[in-house]
Amino acid sequence: MTRPPRVPPPDPDLLLQAAALGPDGSLRRDLACGQLAALPPRPVDQAILAGLRRHVSQAWRRGWLPADLLRLVRRDFGDLRHGMTMDAVVAELDQHGPAGVASSWRAQLGEATRWWADDATWASEWATGRRVDRMAMVAVAADVLALLSDLPRLPLLGPPPGQPGHVTTAGEDGLDERTLGRVRALLAKAESTTFAEEAEAYTRKAQELIARHRVDRALVAAASPLRAAPTATRVGVDAPYEAENSLLLAGVATANRCRSVWSTNLGFATVFGFADDVRLVELLYTSLLVQAGVAMAAVGAGRDRAGRSMRRSFRQSFLAAYAVRIGQRLDDASRLENERAAAGQPALLPVLAARDEAVTTRAERMFPKLSATRLRIKDGAGATAGRDAADQALLRQAAMPALGSAMSG
Repeated sequence: MTRPPRVPPPDPDLLLQAAALGPDGSLRRDLACGQLAALPPRPVDQAILAGLRRHVSQAWRRGWLPADLLRLVRRDFGDLRHGMTMDAVVAELDQHGPAGVASSWRAQLGEATRWWADDATWASEWATGRRVDRMAMVAVAADVLALLSDLPRLPLLGPPPGQPGHVTTAGEDGLDERTLGRVRALLAKAESTTFAEEAEAYTRKAQELIARHRVDRALVAAASPLRAAPTATRVGVDAPYEAENSLLLAGVATANRCRSVWSTNLGFATVFGFADDVRLVELLYTSLLVQAGVAMAAVGAGRDRAGRSMRRSFRQSFLAAYAVRIGQRLDDASRLENERAAAGQPALLPVLAARDEAVTTRAERMFPKLSATRLRIKDGAGATAGRDAADQALLRQAAMPALGSAMSG
């Protein structure tokens, strides 16, 4: 008796590729997801995690950082896909061991760690923990794989994990914890007060500390035979007021001898500068976003006198004017510190000028084609309120020249 030829089981990898290539709701995708859900769990789970790791590793080679990737997925694809992407990132970085991944990359994961014991059952455990069936889990995996395979190429800010030079002590910031703690304490006070005058005073004091630290570090670095080079990082610029937030970030960066390039469609800006400065720009910008929200609430930006919602144009104009004014104040505080230090250290100004040139050169090499983003003020009342909120503490000081606008890459 002749036996029929044995039909091999479907290949999970090929089915995953078919599911990822098919658009959501297509017959091809649904059939592939259904077949995967019907197969024995273990080989499917292994194929899913292996595919996710491979695509995450490819994202690093395309210039993406963990925070960039996770921010994009959360913004455009929701919590389920963000959670799966987070686990895939953790799994990929774990392959390189604790000593094989730069601390700055690990920090971008926040508190996320490897929570599963066995890679071969991770996908099943993921589905159980989120109370979704296997069909839904496979569909989420297909969506994440499709997203990862279609990421645009970004400028490389440094070698990805697994390549020489990814982990190095060269260029690490020398920001001591005492200075960092004092800056954070001042910014926490600025965020907690509902009085714009107090918030500005605390923020200005933080900027003075930052500028003083930068002067000290610049002089130490200039005397060292091992010259540090400018670095770059990406900072999230979130909706709904991306353009206004990017203007605020540009002002903070300019005041701290950095440059900011906003990538309008990707939800982030690239900040160039020396490591200490970049780290403090992130800290200051994050605090000022909170302060801007408090200041806008204090002037009743949510409702007009009749109780109706304020126009979006009012909020946009408020935030744009606030960003420019705060940038001027930070720039003023930084300039005064530099002048005070230069009076006793004649060599300081050439050192700072050389560092500025190095930062500009790095930014222009990475983004040779830049265009300026100019914001139109559409609501005069919103602009006046924004300026006043940032200006109350320093009415006696002469106005500073306006800062340049954020750049789009």
